[in-house]
Amino acid sequence: METIDQVQERIAAQPGALAQQSSNTSHRREQLAEASRLTAVVWQFMTSMYGHTFQSAFGAAVDPDGVWRAAVADLTEVQVRHGLRRVMDSGKEFPPGAPLFRALCLNTDQQEHWEHARQRADAIEGASRRALPPPRCSDVVARHHLNEMRANLGLPIVIPSA
Repeated sequence: METIDQVQERIAAQPGALAQQSSNTSHRREQLAEASRLTAVVWQFMTSMYGHTFQSAFGAAVDPDGVWRAAVADLTEVQVRHGLRRVMDSGKEFPPGAPLFRALCLNTDQQEHWEHARQRADAIEGASRRALPPPRCSDVVARHHLNEMRANLGLPIVIPSA
């Protein structure tokens, strides 16, 4: 089975890719070195946190097939560390795979924004519930409305008790 790097090298070796490849070589090496460093950080964290569960799923050696390095290749260290924090905060028993980990790293701002907005809306709703008295409806009015709904549905009307 080919690794991600081997596939990328094979694509880069195709005709027409040579000119672009020479201009990006040093930048690509730096990116790969940083991705390898971040992958090692992720591997150490996940192994420490999940132990045998992580190693049995993804291997004892750091990223043997290059999938995790590809997943973090264009991420910053801040994003990766935030993803690790989200993994820890999730409290899940099993480690995420590379695609889910990447999503945890990338969707941080939007996810946190919506979570904050939801919490704020819940707080406002809870405050309004406490501020307003509960609605009052007499039994006669409730039965009247119930009878209207039943009539609209073609159901027999319940005679209100006096």
